[in-house]
Amino acid sequence: MFRLTKCWRSDPEHFAWYITVPGVDLETAKYDARVRLPVTAQNADWNLVISHWRRMKLNDELQKKATEAYKREGGTDIIRIEVEEDDETKKAAKTQSKNRGQDYDLWPGTRLIGSDNETKHVVNGAILEVIGVDGDTVQIPDIESKEEF
Repeated sequence: MFRLTKCWRSDPEHFAWYITVPGVDLETAKYDARVRLPVTAQNADWNLVISHWRRMKLNDELQKKATEAYKREGGTDIIRIEVEEDDETKKAAKTQSKNRGQDYDLWPGTRLIGSDNETKHVVNGAILEVIGVDGDTVQIPDIESKEEF
């Protein structure tokens, strides 16, 4: 069993409530979450989308809109990250999971949530923000630790 024991990325009050959620029924947990975390704005600074079969389509739509808006406002320092996959990789990915690498655009101000088991600088759950783009080089600090890579 995986058990949360230390509060890393929230205030202690929220963490104390959050770790009680597995001990209550689903309807109570949903009600409590809606009361404690009401929707107060149309647009958040960043959104967390849990991986599922719609994530890729949603990500493509949001990336396209955000990139178009950035370019309309005169943004020029942008980089396109392309995930390289050969036919065997695509075939293997399709049989294993729909949760696989996607192409996406980055520009200064883009916020990311760390989810990477291959890059030593990216901590899962870290809030990252692109601060600079120069050719194929992107400067991305962890907002909390201030570590830049």
